[in-house]
Amino acid sequence: MILTMVLFILLLVAWGLPVTTKSKQSVHMLQLNSYRNERYAKWMGSNRDKVFHLLEISYLLPVILAIISDSINITFISATVVFVLTFVVFWKTKPTQKKKLVITPRVQRLFSTTYIIYGLMAAAAIILSTMASLAVTIIFLSLVAVLPFYVVRLANTINGPIEAKISEGFVKDAKRLLDTSPDLKVIGITGSYGKTSVKHFVHAVLSDKFNVLMTPESYNTKLGVTRTINEQLKPYHDILIAEMGAKQEGDIQEICELVNQKYGILTAIGEQHLETFKTLDTIKKTKHEIVETLPEKDGVAILNKDDENIMSHQAKNPCRRVYYGVNEEDVDLRATNIAFSPKGTSFTVRLVNGEEEQFRTRLLGKHNVYNILAALAIGLEMGMSLKQMIQPVKKIEPVKHRLEYDHR
Repeated sequence: MILTMVLFILLLVAWGLPVTTKSKQSVHMLQLNSYRNERYAKWMGSNRDKVFHLLEISYLLPVILAIISDSINITFISATVVFVLTFVVFWKTKPTQKKKLVITPRVQRLFSTTYIIYGLMAAAAIILSTMASLAVTIIFLSLVAVLPFYVVRLANTINGPIEAKISEGFVKDAKRLLDTSPDLKVIGITGSYGKTSVKHFVHAVLSDKFNVLMTPESYNTKLGVTRTINEQLKPYHDILIAEMGAKQEGDIQEICELVNQKYGILTAIGEQHLETFKTLDTIKKTKHEIVETLPEKDGVAILNKDDENIMSHQAKNPCRRVYYGVNEEDVDLRATNIAFSPKGTSFTVRLVNGEEEQFRTRLLGKHNVYNILAALAIGLEMGMSLKQMIQPVKKIEPVKHRLEYDHR
């Protein structure tokens, strides 16, 4: 009897290992889907192989043994071994997502609710072991071990009202901080690709003359931008650069309504996140939300004129446009004479008024020329000259995971 109790306790511990690991994966995916259950549900529908891992078929082994075997101890041992082996495989499997799980207070609350739910399930298993058959207990444990993605979704639903109140308070705090900084100039940056590099390049150029704050790498949602403002914005900052990501229509508009940007950079438009946007036209409309929300009188949209998807959608906002490009000649800033060497890239930037300067960077790739042009366009809007921006461009550091010259 004592041995059976010990083995049952070991079984519950072993059961908790894959449950904990899979719950972490589930929370990670929920975070990547901005904690939105509807997005999370769509992801689950498209990734059944991750929601239900093929290895979990092995959970049938202890279930079968519980039905046909007369030995309770053998069944407990087999179930323990299966759960431990599953945990080892889950633990050794490398995540495919580039962005790691960020342990925020919200994630901690989500884990707490998830583990409370699973704690209740463990208690239910203990009750079942005394009131029902062994087979029922094993079947119950095996079933709920497969369901962390659904349990995390339930936990997120339970936490929803609390999180809404907390988020509302954070957003109000951020708006209050922005209202007390009337001279702060806000730059919004979005695009299907290139926005992170442009953010860093704009920061590098403008920091030569101004005190600049930019959102960190993964903080491109409304709550991410809110957190940046609340935790990092200081009275001495002249400029705030907000990267704006989107996975569905209205996402960028939400961020714009928070920060009220005066300058909006649209880098490029592609077919990213089609699983949520459904059509390229919806992506175009969503990305142009950064233009539509600019002040009509003094707002400035900075657009890549070489990008066909940007130019094929006309925003209704009559605010001023500044165009940059390489192929198109009718632009405000154009890069020509682009040359690549082991030391990086050199090119000439010519303005619409005929002014031109030679630039050099140790960054590689034509895409980085476009990104630098966007940064130069903002610099000009801030009163800097092309000549003043030559050295800042030369000093631009490569953005992690982007193409760069290896000078070792």
